[in-house]
Amino acid sequence: VADVTRHGVFHEHEHEIGGLPGLRFNGSDDDQGPWLVVDRLQESPAPQPVSTLLKAWIELTNNPAKEPGLRSHVDAQTLLSIGALAASQDETEFDPKELVAFSAYVQKRSVEDQFKTYLENLWKPWSTEEKRRRRTISLYAKLFTLKQQLEGGIVDAPIELVWGAGIAVWNMAGAQVSYPLLTCPAELSLNEATMAIEIHPRDVEPRIELDIYAATDNPGVMALEKTAREFFKNATAPFSPLELGTFEPLVRSAVTHLDPKGIYWPNQTVAEDRLLPKPEENL
Repeated sequence: VADVTRHGVFHEHEHEIGGLPGLRFNGSDDDQGPWLVVDRLQESPAPQPVSTLLKAWIELTNNPAKEPGLRSHVDAQTLLSIGALAASQDETEFDPKELVAFSAYVQKRSVEDQFKTYLENLWKPWSTEEKRRRRTISLYAKLFTLKQQLEGGIVDAPIELVWGAGIAVWNMAGAQVSYPLLTCPAELSLNEATMAIEIHPRDVEPRIELDIYAATDNPGVMALEKTAREFFKNATAPFSPLELGTFEPLVRSAVTHLDPKGIYWPNQTVAEDRLLPKPEENL
């Protein structure tokens, strides 16, 4: 497998989940603490308009991807009950069951103005944050299912969870490579006190992933394997994907060993940019 997404079970990249609400990298100062904590969040409903007039006409859903609209008709009784008929209108002229068309409603302009204000000041900010919140909820559900699969063996083939660091991106002889150079086995646990899902490292040394390059007879594989053995043998701190010093020197070495024209991408961009570059002819 040259592209980590093709494992087909589960994958998430840092740039896809970093900064989501209820998600924390390195959730503990303890070296044995979790690398990632995902809180169990609940969906929040769309904000209600303050105006009773707008409440009568607005059509709300709790879907942050679906912008609300205004009803084409509202029954007269609803408008009568909130005093939302113009003074020039005689209430006795209305059958309470009659539908009032918005296109003919005398306060149409006022409703439209209130609706626009509601959208900009309340609904859109809620929608932006709620989409991120529901992304966390979705991630929690995926991890919960994965935890059951790992514990219950309810999959066709054995699987393991790993945390990768140092993503190699390369259009290598026509193969689109997007795969971590280092992986460390990890495990999922449920915090009984908070119901958060946590990802912890297992007490296993990280692996350097070189099968892709060995299969193409890359001449730098043996030298990189030796460099990796020496690096981890002399390491003064355990590997952590959240601590650059525990793996960055090895990743820099890999760039040189595997491709003479290779680039260490963090040198080309700012630290805040976590997006992966597009595969090119060089690593």
